[in-house]
Amino acid sequence: MIGVITGVTFIGRRNQVKTGNWQTLAVIASIVLVLIWSDRIPYLLLQGGVLAPLFALVIYALAGGGGITGKLLSHPIAVRLGEASYALYLIHMPLSWYLTRALQIIGWPRIEAWTGLAAFVLIAVLFSLAIFSALEQPARKKLKAWYRESYPWGRFKLFSVLNPSG
Repeated sequence: MIGVITGVTFIGRRNQVKTGNWQTLAVIASIVLVLIWSDRIPYLLLQGGVLAPLFALVIYALAGGGGITGKLLSHPIAVRLGEASYALYLIHMPLSWYLTRALQIIGWPRIEAWTGLAAFVLIAVLFSLAIFSALEQPARKKLKAWYRESYPWGRFKLFSVLNPSG
């Protein structure tokens, strides 16, 4: 729910959002402080979303696109990794299981934790980029074409309700 509220607020005030590095850093520092003191926060409260408003503020601040962080996140490599992040989310656990099982079958010796983690992250990111390019992008293009053919009257009307000028 907080994500929807953040998104609707941002869309409604898109032209008015002016965030600076200090605001983003202050919210990130707040998140770090909560994590440092997490042993003093009741488990249910910590797991129940005490950080959600802070993460919403970080996303809102970064969505404004200002400052060094905005420039870094708008770099084509960062954008591509962001586009492939959903594929990474979907495949990381099954990929971990399959890679672990494959290594057991071939009798690979135990791998050092950091080396194994680095190798897994690299493999998982490469797989997610491949899945994004081979499956998600073509599917997105077909869905957009189908939508244009099926609904020729235009965009989804919610955006005009939230932002009458757009």
